[in-house]
Amino acid sequence: PPNHAMNTKPMNISDLVRESNQIVVGHVVAVNQGVGANRLPYTEVEVKVSESILGAGASTITFRQFGLQSPMPAADGRKYVGLVAGMPQYKAGEQVVLFLGKTSSIGYRTTIGLGQGKFALRGGNLENEVNNAGLFQNVDLGRRHLDDKEKHLVTTTQGAVGSNTFLSFLRRAVNEKWWVAPSKKKTSSSKSNCSCS
Repeated sequence: PPNHAMNTKPMNISDLVRESNQIVVGHVVAVNQGVGANRLPYTEVEVKVSESILGAGASTITFRQFGLQSPMPAADGRKYVGLVAGMPQYKAGEQVVLFLGKTSSIGYRTTIGLGQGKFALRGGNLENEVNNAGLFQNVDLGRRHLDDKEKHLVTTTQGAVGSNTFLSFLRRAVNEKWWVAPSKKKTSSSKSNCSCS
C-alpha cells in the first residue's frame, strides 16, 4: 500500500470527477488513528455531510485511509512512524470538499489523487493540498456555455478558488455528466488513483 499510494499522477478536475465514487461537502467531526487487526496503520476520518454532489447521500460518512497523521508511540517506547507521503491530512472542525474513491477489499479508502482530491474551505475559498496546481489544465469543456465567473475559474493555474463558483461549476459537471468514466479496459492499467487495496 505505501508504494502504490505514492505513485499518483497530476489530476485535473475532470480526472477527479471521472474517477470519484462519491463527492461530498461537509466538515470533519473527528480524526482518530491507530493500527488495525491487519497490522496496517490507519487514519479514521468522520465527516458530517452538508451536501452529496455525487454518490449515495448520507448525513455522516466515516472512512479509514492508509497511514497515520502523526507518529505514534510503539510498544517498546519508540515512535511508530506509519506516515505515508502524499496522504491527505485532516483536523476536526475543518470544512472540506472530498472526491472519494471506493473502499478497498481490506477496508481502506482515500481521496482520488490523494491530496489532490481533498479541498479545504477557508474564508470562502477552496484549495487542495497541492495548491490547486493543474486543476483546470487540459480540461475538455467542449462547447459548454460558461458564465463570466466560471470562465475566470477555469483560467486558474494554481491557488485558491472561490468556493461558490467552484461548487456551482462542479454540480453542473456532475449533473450534466460532462465527463464519462473511462471503460474497464482503460482503468485496469491506470495508476492514477489510490484506494490503498
